[in-house]
Amino acid sequence: MAKLPIVFVHGNGDSSAVWNIQMERFKSAGYDSLHAVDLNPPGNESCIFYAEQVKEFVDKVIQQTGTAKIDIIAHSLAVTTVRHYLKFLGGAEKTNHVVLIAGGNHGLPAADGAKAADPDGNLYKQGVELNTFANPKFLEDLNNPEECFGDVKYMTISGPNDDFYVFYETSPQLNGADNRVLPGLGHFGLRDSEDSFNLS
Repeated sequence: MAKLPIVFVHGNGDSSAVWNIQMERFKSAGYDSLHAVDLNPPGNESCIFYAEQVKEFVDKVIQQTGTAKIDIIAHSLAVTTVRHYLKFLGGAEKTNHVVLIAGGNHGLPAADGAKAADPDGNLYKQGVELNTFANPKFLEDLNNPEECFGDVKYMTISGPNDDFYVFYETSPQLNGADNRVLPGLGHFGLRDSEDSFNLS
């Protein structure tokens, strides 16, 4: 069976270059259609804003490759961005499999400080969307009535040593997903590790 194109989506403040390690592994495994988006600006914007960029990028990949569907691998802030794309921007119809690494699906403690300092989200948009204490409408809409939307295979990868989720270790997991846990890896190690590649 032909391998589908893979779209890689980076987290807050990063760039497409952070996927170079994993893309080399996929190339070695016989994947020849690998595409990493650069979100603009690279950090502090809304997941909803970034999801529009993911949609535009995926549509270009589909047009260029002639494929009907793609796979997506997302890390950190990109997880909730991609989930918004899947549920609200038609992405589920174009996506076969999605791997969601270390995402704030049920809140991101790091967003709490941003929400407290900037309650209206004028500078740090994800503070409003992903905080753990104000019942964000963004997460409410994303997680109800089901957490895995559409005819898409969902996998989450998270770990108890990710210091972005102290006391919130299960936040990256989703009801209905294939939830995988990798101990001993931090937030960025989960993205870069060979173990995550092998699961994907």
